[in-house]
Amino acid sequence: MTTLLFSHPCFIDHDTGQYHPERPDRMRAIDKVLGHEIFSSLERREAPIREDADAYVRMAHSAEHVAHITKAVSGHGKELTYVDGDTVVSQGTWEAARRARSLGSISTTTTPNCAGSR
Repeated sequence: MTTLLFSHPCFIDHDTGQYHPERPDRMRAIDKVLGHEIFSSLERREAPIREDADAYVRMAHSAEHVAHITKAVSGHGKELTYVDGDTVVSQGTWEAARRARSLGSISTTTTPNCAGSR
């Protein structure tokens, strides 16, 4: 069976600060490991943004929350903004969130390896 790996450079632009677990350095480390030849059989695809991604975000969050986040991420350059006690956003957050949300809606069928290998 084929394993799909969706990624996009924008995920590194979702800067949450030096000490947050979901920081860009973690994504860089993961990308480095997945670049090893042992992972060459992964089918790699660019994480898309569905046309209805914003509608799905609004299904999970109030209009006020979405407006608050959009305002927090716009026009700040590299500045980080705390939207609550443990949530940090940056200019790259909104695109990363929309692409991640779009991935939750993807259904893909792959053909199993019929040769019997694991």
